[in-house]
Amino acid sequence: MPKVRGSGVIEKDKRYRNTWKITFYLGEKDDKGRYKRAPKRTIRGTKGDAREALAKYIEEYELGNSPSGQTIAQYAKRFHELREGDPALSTLSYEREALDIRKVCELFGDVPIGKLTPGMIREGEAQARKSETYSESTLHKMHLPPAL
Repeated sequence: MPKVRGSGVIEKDKRYRNTWKITFYLGEKDDKGRYKRAPKRTIRGTKGDAREALAKYIEEYELGNSPSGQTIAQYAKRFHELREGDPALSTLSYEREALDIRKVCELFGDVPIGKLTPGMIREGEAQARKSETYSESTLHKMHLPPAL
């Protein structure tokens, strides 16, 4: 795993108030000679919140807890656990998210995150439509970002 290079990057997302994009450079260069970046994450809150999130993101990467080695089910369940008790999230939204995560896990749970492709998503949804396992509305909700 490449080392982290520098202290990270925090960029203001000009489209939304109090929204930041965080990332950091990896000690590995691409074929054009530029340092690779970790995937960007969106943070909502103050710039101080973005600094804290960036520090946690770098620590997560350095400890090897990067989601790239996890399955979709492991990542989704961990994501949901971390959101428990979030004051910005209503109880109803949290429960609804649990239902959506369960459905995502049923469709793609055993797939490693790094191996999931758009084609696999389309195929899984097509099979769910054929077997009438999920409604169109349910499949649409799985694509929506988590509620705040």
